[in-house]
Amino acid sequence: MPPALATPHGASILAARPDSQLREPRQGVRVDKCKAYMDTLSRLSKGQEASAAMKELIQKPVVRLAETRVDIRLNTQRKTAIEAGLVQCRGDIAQTSCEYCMGGSGPFLYCVTLQGYLNGACANCHYYSTGSRCSFRQNQTTPGTGIKKVVSVDARRKSGTGSPPPPANSRKRKRPAMENPVAPETRLLETLVAIQAQTGKVRAATSPTEISKAPKCKGLGSAPVKKLRGRHQLLIAASMAAKNASVSAKETAKALKKAAKSQQSFSASCSHLAGLLADEAGFDTDGNQNKTSNSSDGSETRDDSDQ
Repeated sequence: MPPALATPHGASILAARPDSQLREPRQGVRVDKCKAYMDTLSRLSKGQEASAAMKELIQKPVVRLAETRVDIRLNTQRKTAIEAGLVQCRGDIAQTSCEYCMGGSGPFLYCVTLQGYLNGACANCHYYSTGSRCSFRQNQTTPGTGIKKVVSVDARRKSGTGSPPPPANSRKRKRPAMENPVAPETRLLETLVAIQAQTGKVRAATSPTEISKAPKCKGLGSAPVKKLRGRHQLLIAASMAAKNASVSAKETAKALKKAAKSQQSFSASCSHLAGLLADEAGFDTDGNQNKTSNSSDGSETRDDSDQ
C-alpha cells in the first residue's frame, strides 16, 4: 500500500511509487483509444506551442491510462485539457475524492492530483474550469506553498496578462500632407497687406488739414469716417498680432512695398477721399464764393439808390 499524502482540506491522496507498473484499464474499456489519446498528448506536449507545465509533465513517468467515465472523445485543443490529461496519467489517486468528483462530474474516472502542479486541483476540475471549483485547490497567493503557477493561454487572455493589446491608434489613418503648406507668418503678412492698404484712406479721413474745412455733420458723412476708424483700429490690432507672432520687420516691409506698387499714390487717394467726404457733407467751395460776391454787389446797388 503506497503512503498517503494529506491535502489542505484533510483528504488523503495515495502517492504513486516510482517503480509502480502501468495500470491497464478494466475489461470493456477501449485500450487502443486510451493509448492513442496518450500519444496525442505526448506529441502536443513536445510542440512549440506547449506550455511550461506540459513540457515538465511529459518528462514524468506514466502510471496509468486515462480512463473515462463514459465513451467520450477527449478534447486535445485546449491546453488546460491537455494538462489535465497528463496529470491524470501521472498523478496520485485521492482516497477521498473532491466535491466535484464526488458528484460524478468530470471526464475521468478517478480524482487524480499531482503535487506541485495545477495549484493542487485534480485533473477533472482542471479539465473544464482550470481547477477553480476543486476543493483541493490551494490559494495561489499563499506564500511558501511551493505550488507552481500553471496558467493556460485562455486564463492569461481572460486575466489580461497575455500578449499586450495592439496600440489604440494603430487603426487610425494618417492625415495626408498638404501639397502647399502655408506658414502662419505668411498668412499674417497677407492679412496685414490687405488691412494696411487702407492706411492711406484712414490717414486722409483723420488728417486735420483735410477735414478741418468740412463742417461736422451727423448724416451720411459720418458713416465712412466711422468705417475707416474701425479699419484703423483693426490695423493696430493686426500690428500687435504681428509683434506677438515674431514676424520680422523686414518681411513686413517687403509685403507692404509690394502692395503699394499695385495701388494709387498716397496723395491721389487722399484727395479723392477728401472730395467724396466734402460732397456727402454738402460743402461746396465755389458756390460759397459766388454767394459772397453777389451779396457785395447788391449792397453797393442799394447804396447808390439811397443816394
